[in-house]
Amino acid sequence: KVNGNMEVVDKFQTFVKPTFYKILSPIVRKKTGITYKDIYSGCRFNTAIRNFKEWAGSDKYILYAWGSCDILDLRRNCRCHHAKTNWLLHFVDLQKEFNEKYQLGKGVNYSLKNAMEFFDISTDKKLHRALVDAECTAEIFFKMNGLPGKREI
Repeated sequence: KVNGNMEVVDKFQTFVKPTFYKILSPIVRKKTGITYKDIYSGCRFNTAIRNFKEWAGSDKYILYAWGSCDILDLRRNCRCHHAKTNWLLHFVDLQKEFNEKYQLGKGVNYSLKNAMEFFDISTDKKLHRALVDAECTAEIFFKMNGLPGKREI
């Protein structure tokens, strides 16, 4: 969570216990390091959404993500779990903004890792985990806006 002063003031992470697809693919396990123990100790989807919304607060907010896939998956999961999606209206695809700002050309999409390399941002954490990806996306946002990086809480 980044406040109006562009400071990271809090972080949120939760695991969601699977409802429909109960198999964790080997590819996902390898890419993320997420285990069955992680997901089965998680909470139900609607509880996770409620907890996230409470954490986000009722103030005005904008959700940023690297690419549009996460927001599309989140909307789809909300529909599957009969959860409202009106809180997802204020969304920015930072990957798209990055590509436009640095004129990378139509159809060129830098991965999160490549954008980090573009700005010489390093991490020893495993990408493809929601919290790590959010932290890296925030670092890229800060760099794109001429702000100092590593604005940790």
